[in-house]
Amino acid sequence: MNNICLKQNRWLWKFAVIVALVTTLPYFLGYYTAGDGWTYSGFVIGVEDGNSYIAKMFSGTVGNWLFRTPYTSVDQKGFLAFLPYLLLGKLAGGESIHTQLVVLFHVFRIVGCFLFVFATYDFCKVFLDDIRWQRWATVLATFGGGLGWLTIFGVKTGGYEQLPLEFYSPESFGFLGVFSLPHLAVARALLLWGLAAFLSPLSEKPFLHGARAGLLWLLMGFMQPLTIVSGWAVVIASMACYLLKILWGLKGKVGFNAEMAAWRNRLSFAAGMVAISSPMVVYNMLAFSFDPYLRDWAQQNLILSPPPGDYLLAYGVVLPFAVIGAVHTLKSARWQTLLLIAWILVFPILAYFPYPLQRRLPEGVWVAWVVLGLIGVGHLRRRWQTIASLVIASGFLATLIIYVGALWTVATVKSEPMFLPNQKVNAFTFLADNAPPFSTVLSSYRTGNSLPAWAPLRVVIGHGSESANLAVLEPQVTMFFSTPGNDNSKIEFIQAQHVDYIFWGPDEKVLGGWNPADSAFLHEIYSQNDYQIYQVVVP
Repeated sequence: MNNICLKQNRWLWKFAVIVALVTTLPYFLGYYTAGDGWTYSGFVIGVEDGNSYIAKMFSGTVGNWLFRTPYTSVDQKGFLAFLPYLLLGKLAGGESIHTQLVVLFHVFRIVGCFLFVFATYDFCKVFLDDIRWQRWATVLATFGGGLGWLTIFGVKTGGYEQLPLEFYSPESFGFLGVFSLPHLAVARALLLWGLAAFLSPLSEKPFLHGARAGLLWLLMGFMQPLTIVSGWAVVIASMACYLLKILWGLKGKVGFNAEMAAWRNRLSFAAGMVAISSPMVVYNMLAFSFDPYLRDWAQQNLILSPPPGDYLLAYGVVLPFAVIGAVHTLKSARWQTLLLIAWILVFPILAYFPYPLQRRLPEGVWVAWVVLGLIGVGHLRRRWQTIASLVIASGFLATLIIYVGALWTVATVKSEPMFLPNQKVNAFTFLADNAPPFSTVLSSYRTGNSLPAWAPLRVVIGHGSESANLAVLEPQVTMFFSTPGNDNSKIEFIQAQHVDYIFWGPDEKVLGGWNPADSAFLHEIYSQNDYQIYQVVVP
């Protein structure tokens, strides 16, 4: 037994190292291929959000302990969120702050890779006894995908920009989390470890032990608070399925009272988990209800689920085998396997719950699909098991498309936002060195997205969800840069948005014909090549 455990631990460490190396290679390639005239942003996909995480870290570097987004000029009270990024920012200092922050981000991401792999394996082995299936489930949960690759042959989807879920939804699969979103990878790990603890054998004082397990989910709340709600939904649904199975099979029979006592103990364990993890949910609910900025953020932060057909395309590759697995699970004496069925049954309720972030709610359900599908494959005749495994493995094609596309882009395309012109970075660095922290800069949207990742400053617009009143302000910013003269209206806008500096580079100049050098309320403090920075001098 010890030899088996040692061998399995070696495999886990090796696989986790492979995941870390594979997902890190494109980022190394970005630094290697940057070349003269360009500076690498540190990201290959989701650069806009990547910049926002570096900006949050920068905020921690200069002293913040609470989250105040730099992507708006609106006053903020501060909010207990994104704490891992704020804490990581406090490890940076001195020269080359941006590079330090990017390195810290990817260290966090690599740690997330290891936690993700180990937690996924620990969860899968609760249901799968054969080591081969445990390993296969872990690989599929990490790198697997659905039938999204069929879109290259003309299959249409109705989701975000008509892309399959594998390409944009980290909560629906696993690869995007370990590739680019460390807090989501860590949150997935804590979710699975919490569920594995919920399924473990009970001892005395189940509420107390449930409370200890709930600490994992309390910690998860600092990574992704909404995942706590997802975990609650799975636990509640599994307890309901467990109760129905007892009532259906044992009511009035010998053993009924013992099963009900076991169910009540498990319910006590679940209550302990919910009680300990609830403070983060309550805090977030109250904060978003009463904080004016957070209310505005929530109204424009829409992450909606795609049509049901997209989910069918995503999970259709494993669906028939999951049905077989569900049939055998219902016949099993082990109540734990009901959690997989409960998770999938509650999945459509979570995915289409009337909530602005509904696509986030089915977090981790891919793992349930994989495990239940492999249970089904395990009950097939041996000659069919290989074929079934190959069918499920076809989902790797979607991940391969994402990965190869990222490698090709970072190696061949030199343009914003993935790479920034050195001249632009120099202007950012000037502001970082000379402008007081948290001063407000007016710029175009694209400049506004990258600037806070290089300097601890605020911008008027720059992020799709974090820039308050973006739909109103973006055309106003465009008009500001495109309309010559009319200094009175520009002064009114500057004062309304608390602007201290104006950034004027190619992205701003292309918006129109206004030249800030003609405005008496501005004083030029920086001019290099195509980039100028002006300080507002109007009272």
